[in-house]
Amino acid sequence: MVPGPGLYACSRSRPARVIPARKFGRERVDPAGRMPGEGGGEVVELTRVIYLDLLLLRFLGEALFDGLLLWTTARLAGRPRNWGRLAVASLVGAGYGLWESLAALGMVPLPPLAARIGLVLLVSWLMLAVAFDLARPRSLLPLLLPFYGAVAAAAGAGFAAGFLLGQGPQPNGAAAVTTAGLTLAVMGWQAPRWLRRERLQRASELLVRVEVGGRWVEVVGLVDTGNQLREPLSGWPVVVLEMEAAAPLFPESLRPLAAQVAEGDLGAAGRLQRSPDWAGRWRMIPFSSLGTRHGLMLGFRPDRVQLGDGRHQVTLPAVVGLSVHLLDAAGRYQALVPPDWGEAQTLPDVPSPEPLERRGSA
Repeated sequence: MVPGPGLYACSRSRPARVIPARKFGRERVDPAGRMPGEGGGEVVELTRVIYLDLLLLRFLGEALFDGLLLWTTARLAGRPRNWGRLAVASLVGAGYGLWESLAALGMVPLPPLAARIGLVLLVSWLMLAVAFDLARPRSLLPLLLPFYGAVAAAAGAGFAAGFLLGQGPQPNGAAAVTTAGLTLAVMGWQAPRWLRRERLQRASELLVRVEVGGRWVEVVGLVDTGNQLREPLSGWPVVVLEMEAAAPLFPESLRPLAAQVAEGDLGAAGRLQRSPDWAGRWRMIPFSSLGTRHGLMLGFRPDRVQLGDGRHQVTLPAVVGLSVHLLDAAGRYQALVPPDWGEAQTLPDVPSPEPLERRGSA
């Protein structure tokens, strides 16, 4: 046991009492002796007692949590891990946590709030440096987002679980700590799979711009190896576009008819041909899919279709097919690009009147 430096005085009629811990374990106040006071009274001298085993458990718990946090950061950032360095870095974080606990008990000085925030940032930077790259501090910049993101996710989950499972305004500390740790573990365990899927998804996503009669739309397209559609008359590949995304390309009078035909009402196809500007553009594209054999998809011939990846852009001949269904439930892309278009990214750049950075219609 380590006695604290403070002395507590009380009247003769007030006995020594047990004070519950504010941060960890138990904090007990015991009488250390009696001495006479002024006016014949008596002053009881009290000593604060803290159990070292509980202090050690607190330190080890902090170290374990910080180690889990650094491991999750490494997994999210795709960095190699050195278990020895992770252990040392987690001890650095646990040492700071122990200092804050003692400061809350009044055993060590507590700096102002602004200084404490700066100290927290400094300690977190030191933990990353020790765990990953002490020689090159600039290489730690990409680690800040996954590190503080993991901290925020774990803290939010722990806070919610603590108050949800607590009694009234008193949070459940065990539930909060357990939930925060499980959140970090799940994030670290699933990170490589999520990152691989994200990289593959981004590598397969392109910007697709479709222009017709002075109107244009721009959407995100996914290079789909299963899209082998060809327009029978020209043999051109087909870019499948969501009907909702393509609607701004059509005149107001044609939008309901186009949606009706795209949904399968082929009887209304003849009325689409009455528009002189669009009479020669409409196409019916045969297709087969899961649950649909020998189907027909409404399509049209645009003035131009451009493909871009943010650095290069090419113009290739294509027919646009219309889908009344969402191509991606999450809304990440609104078009399916043929696989040979993905290979066309290696072609020379083609000038474009506007950068491929917006979605809309002129």
